[in-house]
Order: sequence, then structure tokens, then C-alpha cells
Amino acid sequence: MDKNTLKNLEKFNLKFLFLPPNTTSILQPLDVGVNANFKKNIKKKHINWLINCYSLGIVAKDISIHSRRNTFIKFIIESFDEISSECVKKSFTNSEIGVNNLTPHWNNKFSKTLPSINKILNF
Repeated sequence: MDKNTLKNLEKFNLKFLFLPPNTTSILQPLDVGVNANFKKNIKKKHINWLINCYSLGIVAKDISIHSRRNTFIKFIIESFDEISSECVKKSFTNSEIGVNNLTPHWNNKFSKTLPSINKILNF
């Protein structure tokens, strides 16, 4: 990212932070829990749809783009609906965001990056 872009962000009172390496599981809990489940759900729906088309003798590429788009919008909505609030809660709990006393496993794994993370999160 160049200096001009950073200055433009500041004009809008936005701050761009570079995150320490290997911190996705700590700083982005939804990436592991929610997004992984969403991707799994949508892939399953897509595969089932393809199998269904094949069993009916339909070639998926022969289905109109409008119909395919509507089908995938439906898959997206259903996939998000299948993610429970418990899954979201567990994602944050498992990431230990906001927890000052991390488990020994986490302290060992992220001992070098933890001070940077705490500084970013203002802990």
C-alpha cells in the first residue's frame, strides 16, 4: 500500500493496520468458524445440484444464466441460514479474542506476535 492511499484513508478518519503474520485465527474468528461452515454448506449444495442435473440428463451449462444465478442466490441464503448463533459464539470463544489470560497453548504459539496483537486491539 502506497503513502498516498494511506493519506487518503486518514482524510476519512480511517486507520490502516498491518496485522502480524499467522494471526488470522486470533483476529478473524469468523474466518475459521463461520466462513468454513458457509463454504462447506455451499459446496455441498452445489455438488448436490450438479448430481441432480446429471441424474436428470441436464447439462448445467445449458441452464440459463438467470436460472443458475437464482439457484446460487438461494444456496447462499440457505447456507448462511444454516449457520447457528452457537457457531458464531464458538468462533469468538475459540479465538480467545478479548481474553487476557490465554491458554498455555496459545501463549507458546503466539508469544512473539501477542504483544503486537494486544497493541492493535488496545488491550
